[in-house]
Amino acid sequence: MKRCDLLLVNARIHTMEREGERAAAMAVHDGRIEALYPQDPAPGTVRRAREVLDLGGRAVLPGLIDGHMHFLPASVLRETAVIVAEFGPDGLKTDLAAVREKVRREAVRFRGRKPVFCFGYHIEASAEKRMPDRRELDEWLSGRELIVLSLDGHSSAYSTAALSRLGLRQKAPDGVLTGTAHELSMGKVNALMASVVDLSMLAHGIQGTVNEALEQGLVCLHCLEGFEDSRTDPSLWLLSRCGGTLPVDLRLYVQYRDPARLDRYRRFLKNPRIGGCYGWAMDGSVSSGTAAFDDPYLYDPQNRGRLYFDAEQARTLVGRADAAGFQATSHAIGTRAIETLLSAYEQVLDGKGNPLRHRIDHFEFPTRDQVRRAVALGLPIVAQPGFSWLDEKYIGGYRRKLTLEQFGRQIPLRNIVESGGLIVGSSDYPAGLLSPWVGIQGMLEYPLERERLGLHQALRTYTWNAAWATGEEGRRGSLAAGKKADFLVMEEDPFTMPPSEIRNARVRETWIDGRRAPPMAVPAAAFWARALLGPRKKI
Repeated sequence: MKRCDLLLVNARIHTMEREGERAAAMAVHDGRIEALYPQDPAPGTVRRAREVLDLGGRAVLPGLIDGHMHFLPASVLRETAVIVAEFGPDGLKTDLAAVREKVRREAVRFRGRKPVFCFGYHIEASAEKRMPDRRELDEWLSGRELIVLSLDGHSSAYSTAALSRLGLRQKAPDGVLTGTAHELSMGKVNALMASVVDLSMLAHGIQGTVNEALEQGLVCLHCLEGFEDSRTDPSLWLLSRCGGTLPVDLRLYVQYRDPARLDRYRRFLKNPRIGGCYGWAMDGSVSSGTAAFDDPYLYDPQNRGRLYFDAEQARTLVGRADAAGFQATSHAIGTRAIETLLSAYEQVLDGKGNPLRHRIDHFEFPTRDQVRRAVALGLPIVAQPGFSWLDEKYIGGYRRKLTLEQFGRQIPLRNIVESGGLIVGSSDYPAGLLSPWVGIQGMLEYPLERERLGLHQALRTYTWNAAWATGEEGRRGSLAAGKKADFLVMEEDPFTMPPSEIRNARVRETWIDGRRAPPMAVPAAAFWARALLGPRKKI
């Protein structure tokens, strides 16, 4: 007779262990799945449960995992920035005049804190197809320190006062930064942002991000954090203290280049992980014109993008992480950047397999040969097909900027899966929407029809595949006896919804360790007291 704290009955439980596998009931004990049943269990099969939950035929899925997001920057932006990225029925469209008016209107919120930050400006969704320059920002808010950050995270613009405050006048005479000049200035921007956020605001922002994740059914977040150019970066200290006290699990990837800088944080890490964006990025983005291709962009025959590391630098970066026992990952979007990173992995791994499960993030425009080599290396491919879907449906930036050959080389999802590769779904939040359902929609209605995935394959990228990427496939990522009882009760069964409506899938309840996960609403003093003094999980 099975032990049981909670018994779910009359359910459509999609285990995500194997395609089409379903159960009707699930017993949970001490935060773990005790057993699954093809029909509701007969009397006497299960010890009397403390709670029996009749789901009335509703669907149950494993808790979802976001494989690439930036947790603390997103939480800080909630409290400190004017957010101008707003998706409506007609998508994301704006212009400099509309952004200027919103910044002027909302800047009154920051009157007592001199710097004003604006986040979410999408270059390709704007009428002007460019970032605002220094003179325009000076006119928007005369004499104020104003910083505009692009939605893709790879361009920024500064007023004259902001340039002076950050010491960036020589780097950006026109007030606009892209490429490595932008990437390696984000520590300064983050430090300035930290100077205007207090612990009460930060607690509120962190809880807001957690609550949004829970609403979407996310129970684990792979967080790419830290700024290479800042020696006094506070973000890792804050996350190491509070990250392990949150209801969702965080898995931290540190964006420093030197593993030795992580020594003081290793006791907080479940496994040592390093890399991501900013100091680890191999290139930039398509919308900023800095993704590194072999051939020029359609809109500018002189521009092939920017490669941030040469072959030797990339090999040294990856080799140092591997030798220190750190799982490594790096942002690589364009073909030339992907080649640089793949070659580095091939040299470092040199036939020994991939025991640390090094990965590659974005992998957006590979050649067929690069797909073959990435699969052969056993690299988890952490992708955001939701970007491609949103751009194709609402913005059209890829078709304006890329040649037909480049456009047709977008992540070959089906080819990767059929070749035995492993795709991990992710949002890149706050650069993307914190919605796994938009990412899944992007896989079902991918712009390249021949590369679309089915719903089971797409959901696996946010469940079992994402768990495998952190070595946790034995404890999460599917519903099976012995695994964590992290699961979702859905309002509708995604497997019966029209594929075109998956982005609107609604999570009724998110359960973690066999308990309902209510929204966080903890006063700041109690939040930080628990973070500093209470028990915490490793991240």
